[in-house]
Amino acid sequence: MVLSFVRYMRKQGEMPTPDKYLLSYKEFMSSNQRWAYLHLQVFRFSQAIINLRIGVRRNNSCLLQSAKFHPKELFYGRSHPHYRKYELFETLQYHFMPDEVKNIWNNNTTFTVSGHNSKGQDLDFLLEEKNRAVKQFIHSGSIPSNETRDDICSIRQSMSI
Repeated sequence: MVLSFVRYMRKQGEMPTPDKYLLSYKEFMSSNQRWAYLHLQVFRFSQAIINLRIGVRRNNSCLLQSAKFHPKELFYGRSHPHYRKYELFETLQYHFMPDEVKNIWNNNTTFTVSGHNSKGQDLDFLLEEKNRAVKQFIHSGSIPSNETRDDICSIRQSMSI
């Protein structure tokens, strides 16, 4: 969409700018409903992905909730009943939480291993990293016992790896 605007402006011999794009976008949107719909969808879902990434990285629960809200139409469009149940349950659960639990929830939406405040990850990714690190010490094809895993984890922790 932006590329077509830039090409059009170059044909006209004008320099494309963000201000001109927004003006032409508003004019063109009123005359071409299909383009307006595509433009809205692309920017809405792109922004949701950006919000999700930033929300996870910076442990920003408001941004994460916003990011979950917009792409849900993609899941509903194909009538996935499980996603509806998950979203409804999560929303109700959050709504009825006591305020002190909400504060804990909001402050611990994501976690950082490095300590850097813009390198947060969701818990499942952290657990996968830890699990992958533990598996490095287990022989391929063997099924480790709980004692073996405990030994590996305690050794790794004492080595501060």
